[in-house]
Amino acid sequence: MDKFKDEEAVFDLDLFTTKTSRNETNHFHIYVDDNGKYKAEDSNFVADELTPEEYGSLIHEYVHYIQHIQTLFGVNRTRLYTRLYIEYRKYLITHKKIEMPLKIDVVAPSAIPIFAKELDKEGYQHYDYGIDEVEIRGIDIEEARTKHHSVRIGIYDFVLNEAWDGEKGYHFGYWAIIEGMAHNIQLLIDPTVDDRHLSVPYKVVDRICEKLYPEIFNNKLLMISLCLVSLLYDNPGVGFFDTANHIVEFHITDGRQLYKESLLNIINFRGKSMSVKDMLKTMQDELLNQLKMLIGQELDYYPKVFHQTREELTTGESTLLNILYDDRINDKKSFNDILLRVYGFPFIESHESSLLQNNPDTNKPYIEVACLASWELLYKRLVDKSTKCRRYELCRGNEKHEASDAFSPECKDAQWLKDKDCILSRGFKLFGSHVVEWEQRRE
Repeated sequence: MDKFKDEEAVFDLDLFTTKTSRNETNHFHIYVDDNGKYKAEDSNFVADELTPEEYGSLIHEYVHYIQHIQTLFGVNRTRLYTRLYIEYRKYLITHKKIEMPLKIDVVAPSAIPIFAKELDKEGYQHYDYGIDEVEIRGIDIEEARTKHHSVRIGIYDFVLNEAWDGEKGYHFGYWAIIEGMAHNIQLLIDPTVDDRHLSVPYKVVDRICEKLYPEIFNNKLLMISLCLVSLLYDNPGVGFFDTANHIVEFHITDGRQLYKESLLNIINFRGKSMSVKDMLKTMQDELLNQLKMLIGQELDYYPKVFHQTREELTTGESTLLNILYDDRINDKKSFNDILLRVYGFPFIESHESSLLQNNPDTNKPYIEVACLASWELLYKRLVDKSTKCRRYELCRGNEKHEASDAFSPECKDAQWLKDKDCILSRGFKLFGSHVVEWEQRRE
């Protein structure tokens, strides 16, 4: 079941510069693979010194964060993984000896078919071919709708002179949609990124719109809005084509109005009919309850975040879309003054900085934010074949990093034995306090 470990993050991979920025979707954690100097003053994020490339990468990953707390598919995906983490937490509480790697088929075998069903709708994050042109058939969209999987589209790779269709074609769904949306927003800040991002998964949305929906392709803000609305569907790949056809049929040109109307769509949820926005509020509440179960205490910060997102849903507005339509996405102050005020301040890192949102009353990180950071490292240590902490190289090689003072030989393979406090050693103490023996299996 290693596939589920690979699903741990939403990766933004730039093969030309060997950078891997990422939004750790399920842990409220953004890592930007650069030397951006992120600063927080009086709990305010200061982005003044970031270059357009650094700021564009940050916004790209922050868009992924928004996609996963303010859309139905995103929140449901985060809930799915959080339920799995709760099962891991229960396993740690009820077992004195833990053998690592600790696989899902040991901890929660009943979750495997649930994950498999959901993964079928996500489509391909990676693909062996470039996509220069696409071929989409209505029968493939309807098959995806009926069988609850991503949409199989035909592709042409001009460089390799190859064409693939059906199961060998590109599987279009969640991955292409979230990356297409983030890519097009990043382009507004840093146009040079177009040369660094490959066609898969960043430009599949563009290829589809260029071929089938030129009026949308030529209206980039509308195309971004189309992607956002697609994530309000249980099957984003199918939702993308349904929404695009709706845009064309009714000659819609304003993405903000499209989003507002989509929130009012009526769907069935657990035998009840409700609007999309009401269902999203319900799922956000369930996610908050799961996070409370995971860390084992009341939450302080994230209820405030979701209170803000609920207010946004009530009005039918999208703060992100408003900033884009008002041409303010390049205004670095808008990131702190507007976006962070509505969608919250996740754990943000670069090579130079590591920022956890502070509680203004204590001037220390909110407890649940710090706990989730610890859980992230512990979970990855539990399921990984490698014995090293994920932050091993960072802490060992960066003397300026605040965690370097806690670096010790145990960081390489026995973090539970550490006397010095760090994010991972605290995770072992906090979540593994019932465990008497830790053992690393050699595979």
